Amino acid sequence: MICFVLTYALIRHRTLEPFFRLYLSRLVEACPFPLTLTYIPAKSLHLHPTSMISPVKTFTSAPPSALTIQPLTPKFYTNILKYADAASGFASEMESIVQVCDSQSQRLWASDPALLQSLITCAGSASASEKAQSESGWQRESPPKPFMDIFTELNFPVRICRTYRAAKLYCYLTERFAWGSYNVAAVYGFFLRLAFMWIALRGLAWILHDLAVAMRADHVLMVSSIGFVGVRMWAAMSGYIYG
Repeated sequence: MICFVLTYALIRHRTLEPFFRLYLSRLVEACPFPLTLTYIPAKSLHLHPTSMISPVKTFTSAPPSALTIQPLTPKFYTNILKYADAASGFASEMESIVQVCDSQSQRLWASDPALLQSLITCAGSASASEKAQSESGWQRESPPKPFMDIFTELNFPVRICRTYRAAKLYCYLTERFAWGSYNVAAVYGFFLRLAFMWIALRGLAWILHDLAVAMRADHVLMVSSIGFVGVRMWAAMSGYIYG
């Protein structure tokens, strides 16, 4: 049961990880200066690191700027979905937070935080977000969408967006009703499936019962009809013979 819970939680984080990986690749593609970015996924996901190189060529002997990014916990992939802009999201996730087991901990590590912020700014993620938000009047009045939602909607087909939204909704419900514990959420899901199975079996039992009653009623009606027709035919034949 414990292994199932842990695997189920990691599946949700592994579902969201490719969206963040592709977001980084798009940042590097739009980077206006030579850059080599090494992305190391969270260790518990057991995924391979990826190197990304900006398309800008350097005409000097100096090596391109190097940047390494690594989420330190799978929870980063759900936390980053909450921010309206990438700059504040990355900055908040790199801040040290106080935990019981570790007095100085953070969810994202970058070898050069200033270079990361420069990459986000130069790639124009803020302007893309503002453009998406200003498409209609009702969007301007509503709260701004998280930047990852906008990125997903603009770069993926509807089917992939549904997968993203389903994983994000599950994570939101886990934090809202299961105190952020995927163990508790998995237990909720187990009992919920049991409840649905019980309701389905009860419904099937009622359907079979009603079908049996209807078949008995149809049988009785058929026998009565045959008997009634037989009596009428006998009465008609008797009247014809003895009449």
